[in-house]
This record gives sequence, C-alpha cells and structure tokens, in this order.
Amino acid sequence: MPTAAPRIAWLGAVAYRANQLLAEQGTLAIGGGGAGGRQTPRAAARELLRRELASGQRPVAEVKALALEEGFSEGTFARASAEAAQAHPGACGGPWLLRLRAPASFCSVPSLRHS
Repeated sequence: MPTAAPRIAWLGAVAYRANQLLAEQGTLAIGGGGAGGRQTPRAAARELLRRELASGQRPVAEVKALALEEGFSEGTFARASAEAAQAHPGACGGPWLLRLRAPASFCSVPSLRHS
C-alpha cells in the first residue's frame, strides 16, 4: 500500500526557522542539489557564504554569527568556510575578515597548463 505524502499543518508561530527543524534530520530542503532537491547542511552553508560575501569581505565574527543564527553548527560553518572562503587579518589590527575564494582558473590547474 503506498504511503501518503507528508503534510504540514500551520498551527501558529514557533521560535524556530525551517532550516533549524530540517537540520535535525540531517538534510535541508533548500532546492538545488541531491535527490529530491535536498542539499547537505554544508552545501547550504556554502551558499550562505556566497550570498553574504558576494558584495565583498566581511568580519568573520559577523558572518559566523549569522550562520549560527540560521541554524548551522560551528563545525558546519568551519568546514563550509574552509571550502568556499578565505580568512585574513584586517588592517591595523582590525578584526579578521572573510572573503570568497577565487574560482580555480584554467591556468591554475597544473594538469591543464599548456607547455
């Protein structure tokens, strides 16, 4: 016998965001990758980094606080940051800043260089 599709009943406001509730199950339904339009929390965190850093670098603490507020764990934020961004010290002892990693170019891939 086929299983019925899940249903959502809105019963009122809650103190959680949808991604926080879905993170409990290990996947986030935010469209894009994976089976059924689901992506992993790390992929969703990389998207958050790309969105928040698209207009330029920002203080690491500010972006991390936003990621934690969105329901990502510190570990997920750290792994996504290592893949999608670079941290560097701010000028004159200012806060550490986070910027997007430059995409790999044709010339930066050793196996694709012309001799």
